[in-house]
Amino acid sequence: MNLADLIELLEDGVARGRAIGLEVDAAEATLESARTRVSFTGNSFLVALVGGTGVGKSSILNALAGETVSEASVLRPTTDRATAWVTESALDELQPLLEWLDITRVATRDNETLPGVAIVDMPDIDSIAIEHRRLVDDLLPRIDVVVWVVDPEKYDDERLHHYLRDVSRGGRPAEVILNKVDQIHDDDVEAVESHLAERLKLSGLQNSRIRHLSASTGEGIDKFRDDLVHGADAKQAIVGNIQAEVRKRLDELAAAAGVREGFVGVGDEEMAAFVKQATTAALQIVDPEGLELQLKNLYLEQARTRAGSLLSRFGTLARYVGGHRRRHADPKMYLLNWRRRGDLGKTVNPVRSAYLRYTEPLGPAARAAVLSQFDPEAIRTSISGAIDKSVRATAKDLEELPGWSTWLLSPLQWIATLGFAFAVAWYLIILFGPGGVPVETFDLPILGAVPTPLALLVVSAVFSFLIGGIARLLASISSRKKGKQMAASLRREVSEALEANAFVPLHTIEDNRRRLAGLATQVHEA
Repeated sequence: MNLADLIELLEDGVARGRAIGLEVDAAEATLESARTRVSFTGNSFLVALVGGTGVGKSSILNALAGETVSEASVLRPTTDRATAWVTESALDELQPLLEWLDITRVATRDNETLPGVAIVDMPDIDSIAIEHRRLVDDLLPRIDVVVWVVDPEKYDDERLHHYLRDVSRGGRPAEVILNKVDQIHDDDVEAVESHLAERLKLSGLQNSRIRHLSASTGEGIDKFRDDLVHGADAKQAIVGNIQAEVRKRLDELAAAAGVREGFVGVGDEEMAAFVKQATTAALQIVDPEGLELQLKNLYLEQARTRAGSLLSRFGTLARYVGGHRRRHADPKMYLLNWRRRGDLGKTVNPVRSAYLRYTEPLGPAARAAVLSQFDPEAIRTSISGAIDKSVRATAKDLEELPGWSTWLLSPLQWIATLGFAFAVAWYLIILFGPGGVPVETFDLPILGAVPTPLALLVVSAVFSFLIGGIARLLASISSRKKGKQMAASLRREVSEALEANAFVPLHTIEDNRRRLAGLATQVHEA
């Protein structure tokens, strides 16, 4: 994986972390540092000698240089700021890099003992001066190669290993020097080195290389110098350093996001359950079942008005005057007035539960940041607007309802009504007229002779009743089909609107957490 890929991974991680609400300052600082380090061209690079007080960092630097570059002393702390040793031929190339690191103490020499390599003597990590430790903390992530220096007396110092645990989380390549081996018996060197290796593993430096030397006697110095000259690969060192820092920051972001090994996250079924709870609560207010009943009543009223019997039409008129139709047969207004049927509090509660569930694995800072975005009133307003949009879309379909069947039956009903009216008028003339009005009869089985006006009255009444019944049946069938269709559409619209307006931020959190898990895995596998 090249530097551009590493920087791209960290850029993605920072963006994902910020979207979740994670603290990304440290990752952004590493990102900026990586971009800046890449901008420095050339083959020269920096090697830092890091360790506790009195382990001989300055002595090693002087031995490598062949002259006194950094004063060594029994007084502590001696190195109060970073000191760099550079050959004069590499100074111009390294000067911008040293200025970026704010290393102002630079010693040069005119030989080519270590061409292209700047050796940096760092302040003691266990110095009593707090500013020294801060300086090391600031410089260490930007140094290309770190060489940890210990001695037989302090290699097991818990302060050193505590510091190593803090800085080794990214798996940064490191080399460890066991200095002052001249102070221990030759037979004990291997035992000390083995014990040191075990301690380093516990502190996070799994694959560290341990070399032993003595700055005072010169043992191992030439080999160390030759390795720096012939074995150092500037690009590899820089890539390894940046990769370690990127890995460390992505691990931190992943940990803050609650992403751990075997991360699964909130499953689709669990998310669907939250959406279903919120949708069910919202639909109790929107009431698709009530819409179906209103639609059925409207169809029946239309059937009575257009193809109902005379008595049925009188009943329709009475219901209209009494406001029954306005209350029970107006599906459009029933939908648009959904707010009158309840509050959305029960709809917001599942959203709150989902926020709590989604933020459960997050670190405290990220959890607080995400939950601070949860505003019940804002979500209630958002849900109300979404439901309004869904309701208006459904209500628009109610403006033109099909009624062709009742219109087809209407002429037949008028014929039956006219027949009934004619028979009634005939009877009235017979009863109250001048007399002598002819009345025909015809014989029917069982009933015998039946007057024609009576037969007409009965037949027209039965015919009117049948037509009205057929109209109501057709209206009931049509309304049932249309009602179920519109209710299903309304349920779907409300569910989609709720998910889009109330749960999308949670989807974003989960997507970003999954991406962070992938980024952390990707950089570790590189």
